[in-house]
Amino acid sequence: MSGPVIKSISIGESSIELCPCDVDRDGRFIRTLTAANFFKLLRTTYGWNEDHHRQEPAQPEQYTMIRRGGDNIGFITLRDQTDCLYLRSIQLVPEARGVGVGTSLMQHVENVARALGHRTIRLRVFHKNRAVSLYRRLGYTVESSDEHSAGLQKAVDPSPTLAG
Repeated sequence: MSGPVIKSISIGESSIELCPCDVDRDGRFIRTLTAANFFKLLRTTYGWNEDHHRQEPAQPEQYTMIRRGGDNIGFITLRDQTDCLYLRSIQLVPEARGVGVGTSLMQHVENVARALGHRTIRLRVFHKNRAVSLYRRLGYTVESSDEHSAGLQKAVDPSPTLAG
């Protein structure tokens, strides 16, 4: 059972489903994907906190699972802040990268920001993350930077869009 679908997004000739996080079903997937994607990088930069990692998803209401054919292929984590929509994380399994899923998800994030009345989306990305080029292509600009990562932001057009 794959759980309720929030939204279905067509990507080429296939589609993905966005579903709420179910801690029992999705917790292990979230922890495994996060470790695969970030353990080495975090260990050598800001530090890896195993106790914190084992508690994820600590705020499951902020997680949206990305599924294809009922199987998890990733997740996004959004935080509704007073001044912006903050994209805490967008993670995909390797097979789902570079095929338009990220672009479609970022359009979805813009639509969520618009629906919540936000005019800005913010995120933080490691300089070494290949998604940097995606964010730049989509109009995100550097707001802050340190030796390991950059804070990016994008102004959101408040007018509604049919895409996403």
